[in-house]
Amino acid sequence: MRRPTLVGIAHRLDGAVLAARDDLDGAVAALRLAVAAHERSPLRLELGRSLLTLGGVHRRRRAKTEALSVLRAAVDLFTRAGAVPFAAQAQAELDRVQRARSGGVLTATETTVAELVAGGLSNREVAERLVTSVRTVEGHLGSIYRKLGVRSRTELARRLA
Repeated sequence: MRRPTLVGIAHRLDGAVLAARDDLDGAVAALRLAVAAHERSPLRLELGRSLLTLGGVHRRRRAKTEALSVLRAAVDLFTRAGAVPFAAQAQAELDRVQRARSGGVLTATETTVAELVAGGLSNREVAERLVTSVRTVEGHLGSIYRKLGVRSRTELARRLA
């Protein structure tokens, strides 16, 4: 068809309706058609809106890798276009995926422990500074490593730098 923008919007609406009905596989199929149509459209914001919707459906399906890829593309597109509200919406969705992927954000205590460890303190020194046991510090470190997806103190220091 010669009206890719309208075709893309129609597919995006179909995808949104299917997602609302919890037919997530059908929603993905419709949204992929929307993205394909919008790639031929001169209205780049419509492509970003379809990418954002597709990313949200991927997140709901727990398809984190696909969601991250699509949502990063949406954030980039909106940022380049200067569409600040859409960029913020896409970034918020991307943040949700990244939090889910990492198991959540660090608690205040975990943040403190992570900063002290990244600063070079031993578990015993951290425990003394926080007036707690070494075993408690080790428990916090295990949670921090899991949430941030790191495996060592060195990786933790790099991640926090």
